[in-house]
Amino acid sequence: MKSFSIYEALLFGWASYKKLAGFFIVLMLLVGFIFIPVIILSFFSDNFSIDITITLVTYMLFGGLLKIALKVTYDDKPKFDDLLITNVILKFCISSLIFYIPIVLIFLIPNLVLNQFPETIENLNKTGFIPFDELPILVIVSVIISIFLSCYFVVTFSFVGFFNIDKQMWTFPAFIASKALTKGVHLKILIFYLILFLFNILGVLLLGFGLFLTIPVSLVSFAHVYKELSLKSMYSDTGNELTNSQQN
Repeated sequence: MKSFSIYEALLFGWASYKKLAGFFIVLMLLVGFIFIPVIILSFFSDNFSIDITITLVTYMLFGGLLKIALKVTYDDKPKFDDLLITNVILKFCISSLIFYIPIVLIFLIPNLVLNQFPETIENLNKTGFIPFDELPILVIVSVIISIFLSCYFVVTFSFVGFFNIDKQMWTFPAFIASKALTKGVHLKILIFYLILFLFNILGVLLLGFGLFLTIPVSLVSFAHVYKELSLKSMYSDTGNELTNSQQN
């Protein structure tokens, strides 16, 4: 059965960080030097072209970090210029846009439902807050559905970016491959996401300096999960082919 160990993934991430601590600290400083001005600019910009540029820079940085995490996972020496993913930037950016647009649309569902209740909207505008027990049941149901759908979508297509970079796949093959890779392990990946989320919250609470540790460990741990599931999926497919050939 295809699965992975959350403990082993985190342990691998931590061991890799200790081995390359100096590299990761400088890497995070470099990313911060690029990303923080971009974030500040986004707060003061109303220009659409600047917003697009900011989005592309964000995707490029994240793609570069995934590339570095994959190299560490494959026991290959990472370099700072790995932040540049020029050979797959178009594939990765298109996949990232297609990945995030449905999530945004899913979270519009509760707003669309809420618009059907003008009295609730009026109370919200007056008080700025509505107690949970006073929300219409349809709004509550729509929120639950949105959370479920977004979690399912995020987990199912968790490895699209990895397939873009590692296998240089185009968008739709990468989505199909990620769906196949996550089959049967959705709950475990969701739990893994929650653990990494809490881990990075801890990094933020440590005056943000903890992110110099938590982000690299999280990325390498997730890359390790991708590698483990890919290997087990490959062996599983090979086993099925052997079984089918023997039956024939």
